Amino acid sequence: MSSGVALVHPALHGLITCGAKVDAEQLLKASDELERAKATVTERTLPFDLIVAPTTHVVGFPADRAAPDEGRLLDITTYTAMFNQTGQPAAVICGGFAENGLPVGVQFIGRRHEDFRVLHAAALCEATLALSMAWPM
Repeated sequence: MSSGVALVHPALHGLITCGAKVDAEQLLKASDELERAKATVTERTLPFDLIVAPTTHVVGFPADRAAPDEGRLLDITTYTAMFNQTGQPAAVICGGFAENGLPVGVQFIGRRHEDFRVLHAAALCEATLALSMAWPM
């Protein structure tokens, strides 16, 4: 049976193997830093009922690539990853199209346990925009 390594994109495989080199002390330090960042993000977003933001800083890239710059794979997660860490609900819709015809993602982020508000806002916006998406892109 194959190990499955051939099924993993080389850029992602590089991140995985890099992570395997982290020792316990580095892992604990990173975990502490992450907890502080989570607390900061949660505190600073708490005053807002809803945050509407882009999903990424780039517009589309070829489907066979893991990222626009595979040497900086995690850059495309800059606007989304922290909300995965904080446990805040988020939904993404197509907010329109770039000049090259590719969709532009818009995310709705809410407070923890306010999933309904996020889903309602995303659905309302999606219905209002009523964009027609041709498949495949």
